[in-house]
Amino acid sequence: MAAHIARKGTSVTLVVRDQVVCDSINKEHRNSKYLSDYVLPDTLTASSDTGGALKDCTCLVASVCSGSGHTQSFVSPER
Repeated sequence: MAAHIARKGTSVTLVVRDQVVCDSINKEHRNSKYLSDYVLPDTLTASSDTGGALKDCTCLVASVCSGSGHTQSFVSPER
C-alpha cells in the first residue's frame, strides 16, 4: 500500500521494526525481507523511529498484514 501511494507522487515514510529492512529500503529501494525482487519508488523511505516518522505527518495510513492480525468471522458457521 505504501508503494502504491508513493507511486502516485506522495512522499511516504514506512515505519518498520527491523533496522536491516529499513536500511535496505532506504539504500537499495527494496525490502530485503519481503518481495525483495520488487523495486520500491524513490518517494518511499523507511524509518525505525516512529516518533520521528510521524513528526511532520499530515496523513496516517495504518495497515496490518492479513497474515499477522487476528481474524474474526462475521458470518455464523451455520450459513
